[in-house]
Amino acid sequence: MSNPDQVHLLEMIDAAATIETWTRNVSLEGFKGDDLLRSAVGMQLIVLGEGARLLSDSAKARAVDVPWADITALRHRLAHSYVKANVGVLWEVATTRVGPLAEELRALLAVLPEEG
Repeated sequence: MSNPDQVHLLEMIDAAATIETWTRNVSLEGFKGDDLLRSAVGMQLIVLGEGARLLSDSAKARAVDVPWADITALRHRLAHSYVKANVGVLWEVATTRVGPLAEELRALLAVLPEEG
């Protein structure tokens, strides 16, 4: 696989799958009470944001419904701790937005050319 966009998308898809697995049988209260889980999910959200930042503009243009800037902004906040992460927001992103995002990323991966 020689297309850097494909590499980034695969990393993002893997991060999304990891988040979905880790949060599948956890309640919001369980998430709030588990520092390790919150930190781990936060790290995977950073991976998603870094991948979004590194994707080429041409790849992003093929998936205009994906909120690339929002994904990158969340990564920036988590990585640099400008504000304490709102646990409710992290939970909502992890449990309601990551799954649909993964579907969009898989669809984008399927239409990218082999060579970047």
